[in-house]
Amino acid sequence: MAYWTGYAAAELKPIWTLMRQELLTSTKLFVDETIAPVLDPGRGRTKTGYFWAIARDDRAWAGPDPPAVVYTYALAGAPSMRSPCWKTQRRAADRRL
Repeated sequence: MAYWTGYAAAELKPIWTLMRQELLTSTKLFVDETIAPVLDPGRGRTKTGYFWAIARDDRAWAGPDPPAVVYTYALAGAPSMRSPCWKTQRRAADRRL
């Protein structure tokens, strides 16, 4: 079962990448960061994992883009831990300058 889950995730990654790129071009984004304990086998404790949801819903402002959401996960301390939120905020700040 884990093999098929990993295989499906690899097949869907290009779609996830395109959706994320499209979302990051939006003028209005909603971002949620959730901390989740993750089992750390062999050490007798848990690690900290982070889930991010990046969402867009411009229907209330009569926006032309459809609603969308992309989820991201990373373990604390991992190289990918740099929050996608920071990238989004930085890009938005650069656009305003």
